[in-house]
Amino acid sequence: MKDKIYKTNSIVEAGILCVFMLICMLLNSYVPFFGFVGLILLPIIIAILYVRHDLKVTIVALAASFLLIMFSTGVVTAISFILLYTLSGIILGYCIKKRVAGSISLFFVAIAFSIGVISFFFLVSKFIYKEGIYDLINQIITIYKNQTEEMIMHYKQMGINTQNINQLKSMVESLNVNLVLSVLPGYVINCCVIFTFLIYKLAVNIFGKLRMNINNIKPFKEWHIDDRLTGIIIGITCIGIILNAKNVIIGQYIINSSIIVGSFIFSIVGISAIIFLFRGKYKVSKIAIGLMIVLVIMLGMIRIFPMIGIIDSIINFRRFSLNKKV
Repeated sequence: MKDKIYKTNSIVEAGILCVFMLICMLLNSYVPFFGFVGLILLPIIIAILYVRHDLKVTIVALAASFLLIMFSTGVVTAISFILLYTLSGIILGYCIKKRVAGSISLFFVAIAFSIGVISFFFLVSKFIYKEGIYDLINQIITIYKNQTEEMIMHYKQMGINTQNINQLKSMVESLNVNLVLSVLPGYVINCCVIFTFLIYKLAVNIFGKLRMNINNIKPFKEWHIDDRLTGIIIGITCIGIILNAKNVIIGQYIINSSIIVGSFIFSIVGISAIIFLFRGKYKVSKIAIGLMIVLVIMLGMIRIFPMIGIIDSIINFRRFSLNKKV
């Protein structure tokens, strides 16, 4: 009798969440702003389904949602739903259900989200834009250059400094498809990490209101990575350098992506170390620290942040134990 009640509850909850996912996808399609909200909210809905029930119920619900979305908005929207939200939602639900540490959960969900976004880009370039991703990016660059040319002409009419205009013009002219493609994976991964953080923070609030346990992420001033991750990033960069020296095209992609991702990670850790030092040791106010960080950025000394992050990851001058990594 209890099993029948449990199965009935599972079917009802799965049905409600299926309808909710359909509504979110419809809003994604017709309300531009909601695309951002849906990108954060949908993986959490899938995670709730996984935590409250199991993988089998989740897959059945996702299959039903796929069919509903396909008949409502089209095949492409349904496939994008599967690619963008399914894997990250299931991984998030698994990490929550298995009580995985917040930082590790963030890492795996970010990887799943990156895979989904890259797969989505591939789908768009392959089936929607028949010319392929190369021609798609080339069209975007051409539009951007034309808009920049119009802006430069407008600046000249306003009498803005010619030297600044020439610098902007040279930067725009240096843009090409190969350059964009070589840096695109790194920026995609960084954006996915930011979105994953937002997803996880919102998940903490939602799961808390549902009285479901979830491991929170440590305070920002305690964010730290050890020398093993530093070694992995350096190792990947070295592999890219070796491949690039052998004229393997993917080598430059690996170099640029690892530098972009590494700079982002170590900058965050560097800022965390600065806040920890000034707040913990010197009791400086948050406003003063914020103004100092903004001043460093405005003075063009932003490279100091990843340098501090690398030093902290190797030396561990905050004396965090290994189980306190982020």
